[in-house]
Amino acid sequence: MKKILNIIVFVLIINPSFGQQFTELFGDYLGQAVPNDTPYVFAPNLVSSRHLEHSSAVFSENGNTVVWCSIQDNIKKLFQMQRINNQWTEPKLLDLFNDSCAIWSDGPIFFPGTNRLFFNTARKISDSTDASSKVKSRIWNAEYIKGNWGEPMLYDGLVNSDIGQISFTQDSTIYFLGKQEGAWHEIGIYYSKYKDGKYETPIPMPLEINESFQNWTPFISPDESYLIYSKCINHGDFGDLYITYFDEQIKKWSIPQNMGEAINSGAQERFPYVSPDGKYLFFTRWTRENDQDVFWINSDIIDRLRQESKWE
Repeated sequence: MKKILNIIVFVLIINPSFGQQFTELFGDYLGQAVPNDTPYVFAPNLVSSRHLEHSSAVFSENGNTVVWCSIQDNIKKLFQMQRINNQWTEPKLLDLFNDSCAIWSDGPIFFPGTNRLFFNTARKISDSTDASSKVKSRIWNAEYIKGNWGEPMLYDGLVNSDIGQISFTQDSTIYFLGKQEGAWHEIGIYYSKYKDGKYETPIPMPLEINESFQNWTPFISPDESYLIYSKCINHGDFGDLYITYFDEQIKKWSIPQNMGEAINSGAQERFPYVSPDGKYLFFTRWTRENDQDVFWINSDIIDRLRQESKWE
């Protein structure tokens, strides 16, 4: 009987609720071996699971919290791991709402320099009389303070309507996927400046960035010096990651550059994200084994491509 109990305990340890093997992990970035100039799957069987990952793994400023989106049971869900006393907890569902109104959540991103998480959530509007308005997708945010998540708050503002895949600069300028007339499914990359306590009218990115068949999943650097996004040239293309740099003197974005074979594989790459310390570039890639996994690579490629950037 004792032997049977020991076996049960052992199975529970290596097969947690997330459904993947979990071992004790310590240190930065879940204790993973850091990548060089070749992308590697990030945290296999933990973050990169047998499910489809629908975002990069995003880290809080102190590096003690990682959040990502995974599609499970055909629903986009947020998951998290926490580092406590330098040891990482196992992956678990991040359910910030204590009700049944939330349908799905995705697009996690921490505001630069903080432990405040922003994310997109579709929620049922229980008091709505308009059938077309019973489900609303909006941007919410919550802060991790002293070991607990605070109450989620709706992020008010002009841009909080029909947007997703947001990314912030240090001065609160927001870049996002929004509707662009004439684009495929009216999808394009926009930005909106924050001034006098409110967001200004969103502005589409220049045509050299938004002209192709599909442009999405933008990541803006905190200092607004570069933008990385996924770009599909034609219908049926899988999509590559591109980068463009902003020149403060001429106030203009450089000609977008394909990030090259080190990043782009011929499969679809999207959801770029650079770690708070600036050392690593994360992104997702379609794979045969796990649908879509999170990859990471040394961020030196950003500086190398900057040397090759050109302006019209």
